[in-house]
Amino acid sequence: GTSPCLLLSQGSVSMQRNRRRLTHSLAALGLALLALQPAHADQLDDIKKKGELVVGVLGTDEPNSFIDAKTREIIGYEVDLAQAIAARLGVKLQIKQLAVAARIPEL
Repeated sequence: GTSPCLLLSQGSVSMQRNRRRLTHSLAALGLALLALQPAHADQLDDIKKKGELVVGVLGTDEPNSFIDAKTREIIGYEVDLAQAIAARLGVKLQIKQLAVAARIPEL
């Protein structure tokens, strides 16, 4: 069988990989938001006027965004971040599951 130390080590590597992915996702989102504000202030105003933030996600990229088997809702880091941004802006959040090719035309 596999020793407990080896199992612990494998779990730790998986957790480290997930933390790294989350850190990279947060950094990318932060940079995107910083870039958005000065260059596209009109889009931010449009979102606030509309009262809704529309966010497209793949929905197939666990842990970033995936469909919860029990609720059939899209969940994950990207959804959590989008919820926090929508709350900060004081707007409703709409999550759309999109294919990569459809993301620009759909949003």
